[in-house]
Amino acid sequence: MVAAGAFTFSTLILFTRAIEGLDARAIAFFRAFFAFLFFLPFLMRDRQATRLMTYRKVIPRLILLGGLMAASAGLYIFAIQRTSAANAALLVNTAPVY
Repeated sequence: MVAAGAFTFSTLILFTRAIEGLDARAIAFFRAFFAFLFFLPFLMRDRQATRLMTYRKVIPRLILLGGLMAASAGLYIFAIQRTSAANAALLVNTAPVY
């Protein structure tokens, strides 16, 4: 699973450069949307995760974290679109470290 995740994570450069007509925000949105669709069956199977009242105290933090992660993903894709292939490869391969 780790190897498959690393492989699919490293193909981001190819897919981002192949997509024309979409800006970084749209690409980040569709990545998050399809990830949500992928994880939705697992979420529905575990009913404890859907009980929002148990997470009531941390909901503002979770919203802030989601916004920061969305900004990070958008800026990351923007950087991949605007830089050279060598810099993009370095950025993709070192992103999990930082």
